[in-house]
Amino acid sequence: MCGIFTTKPASSRAKIECGLKSLEHRGPDGFSDFSNEHISMGMTRLAIVGSIPLDQPSSGCADEIISIFNGEIYNFSELREMLNNRGHNVNVDSSDASIIPHLFEEFGIDFVKKLRGMFAIVLWESKSQNCFLVRDSTGIKPLYFTIRDNQLIAASEIKAVFALTSKKFHISHLNLNSFVNNQMVYSPRTIWADIFSVPPGTHIMYEPNNSITVKRWNQSHYPRRCNKLTDTNKYESRLDTLLREAVKEQYSHGTTPAILLSGGLDSSLIAKYISELGHSVDSYHLHFENASSSKEDDRRHAEELANKLGFQHKEIGLTGETYFERLDECLDSFQQPFFGVTSMFFASKEISKLHKSCFTGDGADEFFGSYRRVRHFAKLHYSELAHNKQDLWSAHSTLEGLLNSKITKSDFVESTHEKLTSFSDEDFALKSVQDDFEGALMFDQIHLLPEQVLLYSDHLSMAHGLEIRPPFLSENIITFARSLPFELLINNDGDTKVILRKLAGRFFPEGFVYRRKEGFAIPLEYWLNQTCGKEWIWRNFTQLDKNAYHYLDRNKVREVIEEYLRGQYKDFFFVYRTIVLSRFLNRLEKR
Repeated sequence: MCGIFTTKPASSRAKIECGLKSLEHRGPDGFSDFSNEHISMGMTRLAIVGSIPLDQPSSGCADEIISIFNGEIYNFSELREMLNNRGHNVNVDSSDASIIPHLFEEFGIDFVKKLRGMFAIVLWESKSQNCFLVRDSTGIKPLYFTIRDNQLIAASEIKAVFALTSKKFHISHLNLNSFVNNQMVYSPRTIWADIFSVPPGTHIMYEPNNSITVKRWNQSHYPRRCNKLTDTNKYESRLDTLLREAVKEQYSHGTTPAILLSGGLDSSLIAKYISELGHSVDSYHLHFENASSSKEDDRRHAEELANKLGFQHKEIGLTGETYFERLDECLDSFQQPFFGVTSMFFASKEISKLHKSCFTGDGADEFFGSYRRVRHFAKLHYSELAHNKQDLWSAHSTLEGLLNSKITKSDFVESTHEKLTSFSDEDFALKSVQDDFEGALMFDQIHLLPEQVLLYSDHLSMAHGLEIRPPFLSENIITFARSLPFELLINNDGDTKVILRKLAGRFFPEGFVYRRKEGFAIPLEYWLNQTCGKEWIWRNFTQLDKNAYHYLDRNKVREVIEEYLRGQYKDFFFVYRTIVLSRFLNRLEKR
């Protein structure tokens, strides 16, 4: 696990140092870099696997393939053995990064199909002078890039892209409009006009003539869904096997991880499987001051389960005052505005003091059917009223009314943007959808999950040098979940996560399995109405200047904020999003 970057052609030593500095929070255990006349690569390391201090950038047998890598390859031991049996010489003490150039020598870019794990990879082939950018199937690990003035820059964070060039970037009006309407910008776009995100499950080839080719490599992770429910017990047993294998594989990979126990179904299942490995781990629960009764139930269950399983349990307390004191720091860990759950930032700060990795239940909601919006489309499906209205699958409220009327919704489209957009528009994943229930599920899996849930999880945890491990996003579980009959996700009665609850019934009381859980979100409405919250709103509002009001309507922003502080406007989340977006736009001059 680390932060990575590359520039092609090569960068100056000064720029390389800036790139390393910008990513040091992702890899506090060391750094290294490589440059020749064609390319520069750098990485900052969070040491989890391997005893060789710095084995990146990595090279193949003939030093013609150079790669850098961020993530974990859980099957790297068996791949290393296979490579060595074929005549390669991969050191047994090296990290999982070391196998990548050797795999490319054997299988070409299709090597990525052999990986089990989470990863962002940059690979350079000296013979062809091609540079490959590769991202894992669901987008657990981020990878951004830009092509400007005949130079490719790619990095784990947009912050590093900024650091590696003296060129200025500007906001895309089109993508800003997408953000205020959808609360995210869909990959391959970002909020920035010339900075792109490598789409999950794809690889991009950058050629010497500055052209790119985008291809999806994870088609096998999209099986045909079974339309007929047969033996429920068969599916339940299969899921039990897959989860058990995923937890064991991820637990055994490198340093001992902790687990974040939310008190809900998903993390409790993971905890149960960890305990069956015969290990005691540190468990953590983020507790909120003045929380609701359901939050207190989560707190109680997390503690009871940890004690029952013999875990060393720790509570992380968070007050409204502390939250708003550190919220600006949290928001600044991104180089895009974001409206999502910020809890991971505060939990990771404490967990990272003792651990380098942590289990979470990320992905279970999106792949097994949990959200209220998806339940709505499931109801239509069972009533045979569903259509195929792609514009309704997200169902997000909009901030568009706050935009300055002078802001256009179009941008100049250059060749890189055009090719990426064409790929996205023609991608089979959404085009194959025939039903709104399937469409809402697919929207969550290919947009909401990578562009919000996983993006936030990565940036907020890696701000403190903590790696998140999500067993529910194992490739085998993803493929399994996408093949399940709808009835095992959300049934005709509106029950969610049907197959997961049936499995959990093997281990936990019925009252817990079917209880309502509030989620990992902070008590934002309550805290915003406290003095600390109102002061945070007012402080950020009064600091807005021409940068923010170039994009936003000054009078509309003022009206929303002042009415909320007078108690006349009740949509607390609209106000919060208004401040977050305004604050981001206000700070553009610093970028």
